[in-house]
Amino acid sequence: MLGRFLIGAALAASASAMASERDAAASRFAPAAAGMTQASAADAVREFFGGRILSARAAEREGEAGFHVRVLTEDGRVKNVFVDRFGGITER
Repeated sequence: MLGRFLIGAALAASASAMASERDAAASRFAPAAAGMTQASAADAVREFFGGRILSARAAEREGEAGFHVRVLTEDGRVKNVFVDRFGGITER
């Protein structure tokens, strides 16, 4: 009986450790903690380039969290840009 309890406790501790590692890794890709959200990144790109946002997703560039945004400009070109957690826009 004690053996089953110890195995159950070990499994619970292992699952808890794995969850905290997953949460720590996810926080690296969470630029929203610095005030930037996916919607605000898309808005910044739309305001800067005009046109229509095709996609926006969380991304990392050179170890920095932010968003990769694709925009269809008014002249018909697709631009791929990176928006950092402070709202800085860099073309890829």
